Amino acid sequence: MFNIATVVGPSIAGLTYAAMGPAWCFTLNGLSFIAVIVALLLMRIKLEAQSLRRPVALAELGEGIHYVLGNRMILSLIASVGVVSIFGIGMMNMLPAWATDVLHGDVTTNGWLVSARGLGSMISALMLAYWGLHKLRGRLWTAGTIVMPVMLFVFAWIRLLPLSLVALLGVGWGFMMVTTNAQAVVQSLVPDNLRGRVMGVYTLVFFGSMPVGALLAGALAGKIGEPLTVMAGAVLLLVLAIAAWLFLPDIRRQA
Repeated sequence: MFNIATVVGPSIAGLTYAAMGPAWCFTLNGLSFIAVIVALLLMRIKLEAQSLRRPVALAELGEGIHYVLGNRMILSLIASVGVVSIFGIGMMNMLPAWATDVLHGDVTTNGWLVSARGLGSMISALMLAYWGLHKLRGRLWTAGTIVMPVMLFVFAWIRLLPLSLVALLGVGWGFMMVTTNAQAVVQSLVPDNLRGRVMGVYTLVFFGSMPVGALLAGALAGKIGEPLTVMAGAVLLLVLAIAAWLFLPDIRRQA
């Protein structure tokens, strides 16, 4: 749900902006919180007595970071999420400029582009739900690391809207395969007493890397243009995917 929301939300916003304007984007966003408020009001939480602890926050945080740095597989999976967020999804922040400057479209074009990426992520999530019992997480993660940069490079190369939508469908599919399977494998490997702290590191890398990617993409696009910037990110992601295939075979064997 958490990964889907980061992609599907902007997709709905793009279509809403194109159809009804920016004011309705904020209106619908505000109305969506009614469901959250109702859910909170319906919750009935059973109170349980807890033993008194005096944790040292920095020490516990340091323990979680030390565990991540000391576990090669978990470090690799979290790093893969960061790299994909910077050089993959970070590049997607240029879609408004891409819609107008590259495809010579308008706000509706941007809405279609964002929606195509969201649809690809949704298809990926449904496939993961269907294949959940087949223990294919490692192989699906590997497939995502390869499909995403290939489709990102294709997207940077073509100039036709229908083909661009297909390419972004693949980008969204690969992104969801990488992030969701990485998250699932990390949670299955981490001990219970460290899971919260390790997932905190995962979340920090996942969300914290996207603004870095957006900043980097904007800076590079201003110098070499949007298509070359996206191509460069795609090539780097593909090189890292090949390196993971060669040097991290244990990930592919994860159930």
